[in-house]
Amino acid sequence: MRTVHDLVNNALNNLQIVRLDLEDMAPPESLHQFDQIIQVTAENLKNLSNLECATEIELATGAGIYYQRVETA
Repeated sequence: MRTVHDLVNNALNNLQIVRLDLEDMAPPESLHQFDQIIQVTAENLKNLSNLECATEIELATGAGIYYQRVETA
């Protein structure tokens, strides 16, 4: 799980660099949504990686792990 966390956080950090390039081209609402998606994804990864024990749940793709999920606004 730590490796997944590292990979996704690296991707999120790289997306922040892309966001800086888009700042003058995209509407403010789109930039806000972009920022929210990155923030919520980072929070969800943190919640998942901080679990003391894993409880499985059924996802559309198969078994997953239950965690305190943060939703986008």
